[in-house]
Amino acid sequence: MDACDDIDELKKVAGNIVVCQDPGSLASFSGQFNNILAAGNAAGVFITNYTHLDISIQSSFPALFLGQKNGDVVLGYIKTNKTPKASIEFKRTFLGFKPSPTVTSYTSRGPSFSSPSVLKPDIMAPDLNYPSFIVYFNGSNVKSDSNTMREFQRTVTNVGEGSFIYNATLTPMKGLKVTVEPHTLVFKEKNEKQSFKLRIEVPPQLNETVSFGYLAWEDSQGKHVVRSPIVATSYSIVK
Repeated sequence: MDACDDIDELKKVAGNIVVCQDPGSLASFSGQFNNILAAGNAAGVFITNYTHLDISIQSSFPALFLGQKNGDVVLGYIKTNKTPKASIEFKRTFLGFKPSPTVTSYTSRGPSFSSPSVLKPDIMAPDLNYPSFIVYFNGSNVKSDSNTMREFQRTVTNVGEGSFIYNATLTPMKGLKVTVEPHTLVFKEKNEKQSFKLRIEVPPQLNETVSFGYLAWEDSQGKHVVRSPIVATSYSIVK
């Protein structure tokens, strides 16, 4: 239980869970992490107020990251017990805690220009669940003077408590005509299902290889907005 800056000392307690107090700098915190990895300790408890832990939490050894307030509780327990004991339990989800989990800093909603064929749906939606939309367009397979219509039908479920009214908003997609029907979804109770259709009208020749947009459903109270990406592309994958 210290700065965990001495690998030789850490090796003396190999097989045990060690507690590391962050000295206050990112370099020191990274050093602690690497020292435990090198020493072969059973697990590490890191007390730090550093919040950008996205990479560290992907550790190859069991690790727990605590803010200073919760860390002081752990330190108090250790100091008042001659043989302090601890365990880390995996594969359990605890509900009802605030604040709720957040998206990691290195993620993004997607899709990306580098991989337009891969979509990342909006999986953190609080009240509706539905997938994304993508249409592949090959100008060589259609008449030069006609548009191509693609239609998606989706059934969505209200997973929120109580009744909700959601209104649709579509972001403009250059050169495309995108419509949704109906424009409003009314849910009277939890787990009720409603269906809608999304239509994408594509011209004979896209001005851009990939065109992005979003369908957003916003409840009438302005509390929840659920977005899902829309992609129209002439990008082809060569196998």
